[in-house]
Amino acid sequence: MKGYPFILSEQFLLDCNNMNADCNHTVSVVHTFADIITNLGGVPLESRYRPYSDSKWQCPQTKPELYNVIGLERIKPGDEDAMVKALRKHGPLSAGINNKMMLMPRNATDIDEPTEEQCPPEGRNRNHAVLIVGYGVAYSRDGRTVPYWIIKNSWGTNWQAGDKGYYYLRRGTNACGIAMDVSFAKVYID
Repeated sequence: MKGYPFILSEQFLLDCNNMNADCNHTVSVVHTFADIITNLGGVPLESRYRPYSDSKWQCPQTKPELYNVIGLERIKPGDEDAMVKALRKHGPLSAGINNKMMLMPRNATDIDEPTEEQCPPEGRNRNHAVLIVGYGVAYSRDGRTVPYWIIKNSWGTNWQAGDKGYYYLRRGTNACGIAMDVSFAKVYID
């Protein structure tokens, strides 16, 4: 398969990882990549595995064609400028985040600007993995410029606090710990 983008199966990771990581037991993004490299050997395309279901299924005995994850690169924790550069150069970034604000009802197209008190960034609070797919700058109603991340969430297009599966989070303030556990996989595709 040639070309970009291609989407690897999140459900396969949920079903087949060896680290007991699922929607109720979280581990860091780096540990998940390490498990893929060490134990799983790769990840199939999303289109060649069952759709994401937010629940763990039994890992299949016969695995579909896997795309080899041959390494990962971790972004220096807290360095949102490096995140922008990596996103431009390598594509989407995996990130651990505190999902507290993502659970709150809000206007789906608004940019979330939580304080540390509303959404603590510390490691014990980062309990959800997301994909950072882009960034931008918006202008608030009071005339401020608001840099933001575009985040793809796994909760589907019907997620009530999201915009068809996406979420917009203030960039440059490490909101909800978005900049503390960020990396991207190096995938071998022939």
